[in-house]
Order: sequence, then C-alpha cells, then structure tokens
Amino acid sequence: MKTTNPLLKRRTLYLAAGVLSISLLLLGGSACQPTASPTNSSGQAQSPGEQLVKASKDAGVNIHPEEVFTLSRGTETITGAPIAGWEQIPATAHANGVEIGYAFISSEEPRIPAGYYRLKGFVQASQVGRTEGRVQLIDQGGKVATELPSQVEIHSLTVPAEAARSRSFVTALTENSRSVIWFRCPNGVCFRFDIMRPRLLAAIH
Repeated sequence: MKTTNPLLKRRTLYLAAGVLSISLLLLGGSACQPTASPTNSSGQAQSPGEQLVKASKDAGVNIHPEEVFTLSRGTETITGAPIAGWEQIPATAHANGVEIGYAFISSEEPRIPAGYYRLKGFVQASQVGRTEGRVQLIDQGGKVATELPSQVEIHSLTVPAEAARSRSFVTALTENSRSVIWFRCPNGVCFRFDIMRPRLLAAIH
C-alpha cells in the first residue's frame, strides 16, 4: 500500500493556505473596499445641507446657507436654498429669467435625475396677484435638464425698502397629497412648484 510523506503533506497544506490568504488580502484591498462618505471638519458624515453648501461653493453659486431646506420621501429628495442677491431684483426682471435658488433634487414624478441644479424662475409680471410662470432646472453642464410649471405670487412690481433687511427662504406645504415647494423672496416674488407627487397604488383585487 502506498504511503504519503507527512512532511510533504504539511508543506502542501501550508502552501495552499498561503495562496488563499494572499488572494483574500488582494480581494479586500480592491473590490470590497467601502466607498467613503463626505465628512465635515469634525470627521462626521456631512448632512444634505452641508453637502449642498459645499456643492454651491464649488459651482460658484452664492446661496443663503442659513436657509437650506430639505424634504425627503424614500429615494426622492430636495435640498435647496435661495440665491443671495435675489432680494434686490424687481419682479419685472423675471421676464428674462432670474436665478432664484440652488438645489439637489431627485424625483420620480416629475422625473428628475439626482443631481445639483440652478433654479431659474420666469414670469411676466405686469400686476400684483397670482399668475403662471415656470422654473428651469439647469444642470452642472449648463444645460436645461427640465422645466417645471410654476404658480407665482407677485406682491410688488418694485423692490420694497424692507427687502434690504430680509432674506429669501424656502418652505413646503402639502396640497391634495402633493408636496408644494415655495421659494419666497422679500422682493415681492414667490415661486411655487410641485414635486414628489402622489404615487399610484396598485389596485387590490
């Protein structure tokens, strides 16, 4: 009967174990490495607001960081802030479009791919009251990614004196299960648009 050399058997096992260990180390050093999340100065993961402020600075957009607003539902979200300086632009200038905000948006209905956008508001302001307008979402490449219909409230055709002491802000409310986003400005112009519209539920048989 054939016998196996014990020393040779041990060397074979050591060699196999060594090859396996090296393979696992190589795997762990490449494909299995987790993706690092952005961190703030304290070493903690950045909040959506902190990420928006950084993205706006990288894009050369001057926002009001104190007015960052976030609304989320599942994978859908909007984190936005008004652009500083909007307060000094009269309502009549919006006929040619005025940048009113900067936002990270991801939405299924209306379909908006996740990304950072400049928000440009358009409205023909000829009198005070509520009228129809539109908001363009301009991507990081400078292209219009989509355009959202907007209702616009005109409170003044000229910039009120108190606008110099006030800031624009963002808020939201729910109307008929829709999330309505408001970009409000003391210059007398307020834009609103729908986002995260109600999802259709499958019929139960």
